[in-house]
Amino acid sequence: MPSTKIIVRNDGPLRVEGEIELVDMQGQPYGLAGRTAIALCRCGHSANKPFCDGSHKAAGFQDQQQLGSFPTKTSSLTTLPGNDFWFASKLCEQLTASSK
Repeated sequence: MPSTKIIVRNDGPLRVEGEIELVDMQGQPYGLAGRTAIALCRCGHSANKPFCDGSHKAAGFQDQQQLGSFPTKTSSLTTLPGNDFWFASKLCEQLTASSK
């Protein structure tokens, strides 16, 4: 069984349980004070990002999750430079357009 479990909560955060190391873009670790469970914001309204502060409730955030699978590597997927993560081409186009 994996040492870390991520639970996608309907209308709420990602709950991460287990052995956790959370780092910023420069690789600097967040101080988790030994916690073995945290909630990460999905709604974008938290005043304490990347952590959830419950703002999703007041914001009316809604996102019902359905069980699915991550897309396989195909020609319709692309990678971002220096990144091992795969993203759908549409998402990459949106990210590129919004950064201009």
